[in-house]
Amino acid sequence: MALKYYEQIDRDNTKKLRDLLDELPYFCTMYFRGIETTTSSRTRIAYARDLKIFFQFLIHENPLYKDYSPRDFQLEDLDQLTVTDLEDYLEYIKYRTDVSEDRHGNKIEKEVINSRTSIKRKVASIRTFYRYLYRDRLIKTNPADLLQMPKLKEKDIIAICDCTLLFTGNRLVYNVPVTNRRNENVLVDVADINEEDLRDRPVVLRADIRSRKVKTGFKKKELIKDIKVEIKEGTLVALIGGAGAGKSTVMNCMNGYETSGMEGSVEYKGVDLIKNFSRMKYLIGSVQQGDAFHEEITVEQELTNAAGIKLPRDTKKAEIAERVDKTLRQLGIENVRNNPIAKCSGGERRRVNIGIELVADRQLLCLDEPDAGLDPGNKRKLFET
Repeated sequence: MALKYYEQIDRDNTKKLRDLLDELPYFCTMYFRGIETTTSSRTRIAYARDLKIFFQFLIHENPLYKDYSPRDFQLEDLDQLTVTDLEDYLEYIKYRTDVSEDRHGNKIEKEVINSRTSIKRKVASIRTFYRYLYRDRLIKTNPADLLQMPKLKEKDIIAICDCTLLFTGNRLVYNVPVTNRRNENVLVDVADINEEDLRDRPVVLRADIRSRKVKTGFKKKELIKDIKVEIKEGTLVALIGGAGAGKSTVMNCMNGYETSGMEGSVEYKGVDLIKNFSRMKYLIGSVQQGDAFHEEITVEQELTNAAGIKLPRDTKKAEIAERVDKTLRQLGIENVRNNPIAKCSGGERRRVNIGIELVADRQLLCLDEPDAGLDPGNKRKLFET
């Protein structure tokens, strides 16, 4: 059977990654296995290329390793490196000369100049690499955490899927659309970005959260503070941050599900969401990280039960069936509608979770790490739906 497009890409990228790993130290294979479930195959290839440059730098620039090949490095060698060594590496990647040979054995020199964006990615590659090894106690020190990331400059652009964030005036302007970005083989100039498409859209949710505190023994701990956000109709907003940064706390304050100890306001279409939560909660869907279904029943039965509970009581059975059919089509799980959820794949189970809220025709849908635990192929299929 012919492979689908994304399966073909994943297979080709897996081969490329294996070829790169053949040139890297043995412990790099452990690292890439560890991050396989949380990164795409393309990201892992970029990380592997960055690590290859890092080890080449150590061989060419550090006298201790001048007789090494990349495969010769041991974990003990990483423990010998200091922050100064890593800072030297950052200086090295700004400008370097790569030497290779053509098929006739002639040396070819190539000048490589990295932009600030490329340097940021290479710093992220090293920090992620060190953090993984340090977390699993494979190395004793983690000097990479002391590296300073290059700071954002005026009019820097951050792209996430088809949305673009623009750094200007010491703030991020989000939901700036860039149409046909993937189809144009050109760089997008800041002056060409048009924000007018979103200015006229009404604000669906407006949050001004000054603080949220919880009791821990006899003291109070502040979980989040100074959160201001406006979400406009028909837009996708991503909350980005490291583990424990408070993403779930912010989301659950914004959707009204966890507001105890919160100071501030949340308005949904101009109405105070916190004061009127009991009657407005039916307009907002929230998909948490865990599973919220019964595994022994079929996908169609689960969505039908959810629609019966979440839709108004006077909704007719024919309307419920129509909503279920529409949701199955939207999420691309029509072919498993009669399968018990227990026999569904990880990606299908996550889409069932989303369908439980989507079937109720929610006007605002909040997803907490919808791709958690999925392999890159299933992540791609989930986001495409």
